[in-house]
Amino acid sequence: MTKPQVRYQPAQFRLRSLPGVFAGYTSGRVRNGWACPVFEHAEALRLVEALSADDGEAIAHYDERDDSFVFASDVVPDVFDARLLPCADGVTRKLYRIGTGVWDWEDLAHPAQRRPDRILAECLSVAEMAEQALATGRVEGVVAIDLDEIVGLDLEGFLDLLSERLIGNPLLMDTAHCVAGSLGDTLFIRVDGQVDLSYWAEELAMLGIDWDVEKKGQAA
Repeated sequence: MTKPQVRYQPAQFRLRSLPGVFAGYTSGRVRNGWACPVFEHAEALRLVEALSADDGEAIAHYDERDDSFVFASDVVPDVFDARLLPCADGVTRKLYRIGTGVWDWEDLAHPAQRRPDRILAECLSVAEMAEQALATGRVEGVVAIDLDEIVGLDLEGFLDLLSERLIGNPLLMDTAHCVAGSLGDTLFIRVDGQVDLSYWAEELAMLGIDWDVEKKGQAA
C-alpha cells in the first residue's frame, strides 16, 4: 500500500524565550512535546533578526552559498538547511527547518503540545514539587543553562547548578539529566530527581498540602 504523502499546513509559532509570532508550516509532527515548524526564506530572515535583536548581537546569518541558516555556538554551529516540501494548497515550497526538533517551538493552534517539555522560567514552586513528588516520588522539569555557566564546573558543581534551577536549592537527590535541545549557546536540560519535602514543611502546611506519607500511613 502506498503511504499517503504528508502535506504541510500553514500555522503560527512562537518561542517561549522570544517575543513575537512567526508564520510557518507544519506537518503536525511533534518531537519531545515541541512543534516542528518550517519557514519560508523571508520569515526565516525575520526570525534571525528578532533573535539577534533580543540577544544584542548577530547570533545567526544566512549562508547564501549553502542556502542555509547558521546559528553561532561555542561548540558546533547549528546549521538549518532548506527542503522542498509539498503544502496543502498543492504548491511545493522551499522551507527552512529552523530549530525543528531541538527548540521549544509552540504551535499556537495546538497548545496541548507545549506542556510536556515546557522550559522553566523559574524553579518549581513548592506546590508543584509536592504535586510531582507525591504522585511519582520524583520531580522533573526542563531548565535553561548557558554554556558559559558550566565552564570550569566539576560534576558536583554542575549537578548543584541543575538542582538550583529546578528546585531553587542544591538539595536534589539521585539526580538524572539529559539534553532536550539547544538554542545558540543555551542548553535545555531535562532534570529529574528526588526531594525531601520535610525541608518545605512549613510552607506546605501553610498551603494546606498533606505531604507526610509516612505519618499518614502510621495514622491509618
